[in-house]
Amino acid sequence: MSLTRDGLCQCGCGKPTTIASRNIYRNGVQEAVKGEPYRYRRGHNPRLYHPGVIDGRGQARRMYALRPCDRCGGEARDRHHADGDCRNNDPANIQILCRRCHMQVDGRSKGGLE
Repeated sequence: MSLTRDGLCQCGCGKPTTIASRNIYRNGVQEAVKGEPYRYRRGHNPRLYHPGVIDGRGQARRMYALRPCDRCGGEARDRHHADGDCRNNDPANIQILCRRCHMQVDGRSKGGLE
């Protein structure tokens, strides 16, 4: 049973895929057949790819230059979407933050980071 005809990624990127070394089943569905090309390149499976999130974050990186952190004045590395929607790149929604402040705002800080 062939899952792909030409060995190219089925996401539409047109890049070649690798050959499966074994049969792979996920949730009862056959994802790959041993000796045949995978359907998707690693990271290209549309069930795992969220184009709006990835494209929105990339767009924010292109739209907003880094400046000192809006909270502490330190060296900023991140653009934070205040409303949590990565596709909303309105200037009022973007905060330029250092990694520590970004983790604190997102609730990912491990306590002792002062």
